[in-house]
Amino acid sequence: MAEIEDIDIKVNRFYSLIKDYKEGAPETRYKSWEWCHDAFVEKKEEYRKAQNEKVKEEIVDFLSLHLAFYLASWGMYRGSSYLLKRDYKAHKKAVKKILDKKYEDLWGFELKDKTSIDNAKKLLFNKEGDKRGIYWVVKESYNIEQSNEDDEASDTLTTKILMGTFGCVPAFDRYLKAGISAYKKVNTDSKYKFTQQIEDEDAKTFEEIAKFVIGNKDKLNKIKKVSALEKYPLMKLVDMYFWEIGYELDIAKGLVSPSNSETTKNRLLKKAQSLLKELKGKSFEEVSQQLYERNGVEVGVN
Repeated sequence: MAEIEDIDIKVNRFYSLIKDYKEGAPETRYKSWEWCHDAFVEKKEEYRKAQNEKVKEEIVDFLSLHLAFYLASWGMYRGSSYLLKRDYKAHKKAVKKILDKKYEDLWGFELKDKTSIDNAKKLLFNKEGDKRGIYWVVKESYNIEQSNEDDEASDTLTTKILMGTFGCVPAFDRYLKAGISAYKKVNTDSKYKFTQQIEDEDAKTFEEIAKFVIGNKDKLNKIKKVSALEKYPLMKLVDMYFWEIGYELDIAKGLVSPSNSETTKNRLLKKAQSLLKELKGKSFEEVSQQLYERNGVEVGVN
């Protein structure tokens, strides 16, 4: 039966993209999450204690810049994206909401049982009035009054913001969704039953991922203790795990896609070889097959 590599292998492979590079090197864009998250953790209390409104605005401005660059590093400013026409100040309203003390429990929260899951789920996804969850508050903070454009922040953007600040929920981009989909196929009897959507099934999806965290807490904590990932929230490690599965599967697919040029396939081959040194010297088909097998997909060499 096909199996996906264990969590520690996937997480450390993801982290290999950045751990060996110096600050400012071309390959370090994934470290933008660290700079953003650390900045928010460091500045949130200073913001709350500040009596001078000018000082508070300076903190919000500083954090908005961090958030904007993190999102740009993680692909949210490219092409026809929602943020492309806006500068970093577009994030200021969301930043102020994120710093609100009512959401304090989402900073470094620890999932222990159903009660802790329910409490976190309410802080994130509740739709009622004054107790509205931060997911919806952030999403709506990007609305532009009197605009004819579709100006609502996407689910991907909203969850990337929550990941970059609180670190409390995975970012639902295409690689993570593909990773969850692959996990579901391999673990057909899994008690987690990932739904893969967050728009209509947001709270349910969070609950299922939270159960996954609790069920794998020993493994996740072990990863933190034996690596440079000590400060990473468990949800961030889960984000890295599923993202890596989706990323590797995307490379595997591209290596054998008849629509891809030889140049594109060679570029993908280099990416695969940077992740797995033992793939050097192998053909597109052989590398594709090994990547599929490492992610629970049983295929023959084409």
